[in-house]
Amino acid sequence: MQASPKHKCSAREAVARRWRDRDYSKPGREVIVIDSESESDNESAAETDVEQPVVDGWCFKLLRSSIYDARDSAHLIGTGDILGDPNLESTVLFSFQFELDSLFASIHGGVRSVTLVAQVGTIQPITERRLVPLMNKTRVVEIKMPPYSCHHSKLIINRYKNGTWQLFMPSNNFTTAEENLPQQVCWISPVLHQRDTRNANQNSFQTGLLVYLDAYRDRHLTSNVKMPLEMVDFAPLAGLEFISSVPSYKDKRPTGLRSLVEKLASHNALTSESLLEEEHILCQTSSMMNSTSKANPGNILTHTMIPLFTGITPYPADTKGTVPRHSTEELLQIYKRRHITPYLIFPTVDEIRSAPTGEMCAGWFNFNWARDLAHYAALRDTFRVFYKQDPNKVRGTPRATTPAHSKFYMSSPTNDFSNLNWCCYTSSNLGVNAWGTLTRQPRNYEVGILIPGPVKCRSFIDTVYGNTVRNCDTTNEVTVPFTLPPVPYTPGDDCYNRA
Repeated sequence: MQASPKHKCSAREAVARRWRDRDYSKPGREVIVIDSESESDNESAAETDVEQPVVDGWCFKLLRSSIYDARDSAHLIGTGDILGDPNLESTVLFSFQFELDSLFASIHGGVRSVTLVAQVGTIQPITERRLVPLMNKTRVVEIKMPPYSCHHSKLIINRYKNGTWQLFMPSNNFTTAEENLPQQVCWISPVLHQRDTRNANQNSFQTGLLVYLDAYRDRHLTSNVKMPLEMVDFAPLAGLEFISSVPSYKDKRPTGLRSLVEKLASHNALTSESLLEEEHILCQTSSMMNSTSKANPGNILTHTMIPLFTGITPYPADTKGTVPRHSTEELLQIYKRRHITPYLIFPTVDEIRSAPTGEMCAGWFNFNWARDLAHYAALRDTFRVFYKQDPNKVRGTPRATTPAHSKFYMSSPTNDFSNLNWCCYTSSNLGVNAWGTLTRQPRNYEVGILIPGPVKCRSFIDTVYGNTVRNCDTTNEVTVPFTLPPVPYTPGDDCYNRA
């Protein structure tokens, strides 16, 4: 029975009622390891067939939420849209958490094989008997990670019965709460076609993907994913770069931050004092590490990444591998002289509290700045890097101030970010474990894409909810889940600190 208006529950109450008895804070202790050759086409795990998204170029879409999205939009996509296609033959899913009940309910039952690439201890097993047939088609590639590191990659590789392929990079792990509570986005590749012979002229994107898959040193991934992808034509992704972090490559090739900087250099995207009149460099992240140095409070963004992106720190380093270290005072002077402005988008306490679901959407945002007040003061008061969503633009929208779990790094010649010098969309949070440094390997598995510019950039706030550009074509454009331009913190704002 429909509730009368005066008894209508709030979004927070509705979410609390729906998930009151579910605990998403802890990964499952049991890991399912299945190696079955069963090809049984049992009943579909998905309730309805969903058409495969047709994409002529690459694009970003906002992940559909059962909480916020009462109406549909061409700019929304759901897990069921990605995995519920009746033409899906096989899918390979890389992630940090797998809640199999919700994930398997989105996969079409006619799929022939499912591969999960997961860190040990991050799979919550199924509890519904109807999903057993899909389990019999599933294989798990387990990754054992050392302490303080994780298999954080988020990637879906779909193969269809007509011989085509498609890649998806969602910003979420595969749990119901993570898909619906914070904002999430997904990068979608064009449809890629199979070739009759092995592609001898691989472009850089294809090479980067194959090298990443090879880093697992797993026979199943090599024979069932990497080798078939060698037969795929990646020409529609020419110009883009597949980037990744792995704890180590067997041939010692660059990974993490070193790889990103090398690829930027290959596209002549690293700037210098003579190339740009001004440069605006933005990072939007869901987690941050504390200072990279106790003696000189500094952040990996302000003290390592931006100096590399702008030529303040030369790359490559000299033959001894030494890297110049700049003090905060030196960097402030250089940034001022060269008109370099850093932006760090991270949710404020007030944004979390005023979001439709309140602190229920906050469990994915980590920055324990109270542990290192000198570092926090350097970012907030000295560099003044912190920005947030424009409250006037999000007011009245279903998502309002709900923060985004995505990770974007981008450079623009203007402060409205409508046109970009380049954009990196990735699973990598703002930390050394995810990126490494010039002299230190990353500890995590991460994936992402580098989009060299010039490239246009829009906000989903405009394309989904705006009146002027709603449902516009954003193919081959960057679309972000926060307002553009972002607005600086006010004096009373503080970063959300879940601790």
